[in-house]
Amino acid sequence: MLDATALRSLEEVYEHTRARGVTLVLSGVTAQPLVVMVRSGFLDRIGQDNVHGHIAIGRARTLLGDAHA
Repeated sequence: MLDATALRSLEEVYEHTRARGVTLVLSGVTAQPLVVMVRSGFLDRIGQDNVHGHIAIGRARTLLGDAHA
């Protein structure tokens, strides 16, 4: 479950990583948290490419410039 308090904490983590030039990638995101992220606009801020329902190894490799991504 992702409620307003958890979303605020997640937004703080996102801002902290973004300020340091780090891309936040979320994996294992289920339907309920995804709906909250969409409705709040958080998904638009973090970018849909950075939110995954399963392990996001391919996305991490792409961000790191892995030739085998």
